[in-house]
Amino acid sequence: MGTFLSKVLKIFRVFLLLFAYCMQRRTTSDVRLYQDNNLILQVKQRREDALQALFKQYAKLLWAVVGSVLSGGGFTPQDVEGCVSNVFIEIWNHPERIDVSRGSLKRYLCRIAKNHAINLLRKRGREKILQLEPSLINNR
Repeated sequence: MGTFLSKVLKIFRVFLLLFAYCMQRRTTSDVRLYQDNNLILQVKQRREDALQALFKQYAKLLWAVVGSVLSGGGFTPQDVEGCVSNVFIEIWNHPERIDVSRGSLKRYLCRIAKNHAINLLRKRGREKILQLEPSLINNR
């Protein structure tokens, strides 16, 4: 009987540890959500310090997102930096467009960053085509 009780107590302890871990994790995500919502509100109120906080919090992540889209395409770090900067410029110029109804602020910013990077890819592709066309015409 003593071994059965000790096994039950061990299982109960493990359960309590897992429960505490889940609650801590949940609390952390709730805090992040609150902070993000607060930042969005402040950006919409045109508070520059909120935009700076947003930049501090997400710039590295957005740099990685843009860098992965533009990797191998002959793009410079300045191109990546330009895309990331454009995300925050867009947020500042059009705060009413911030829409986190379908996900988190993190996901929203990553989507904007990816779209800016794809637009840059398309633009460079068009520029290369335009540069090639005169040479093709002259060779005929």
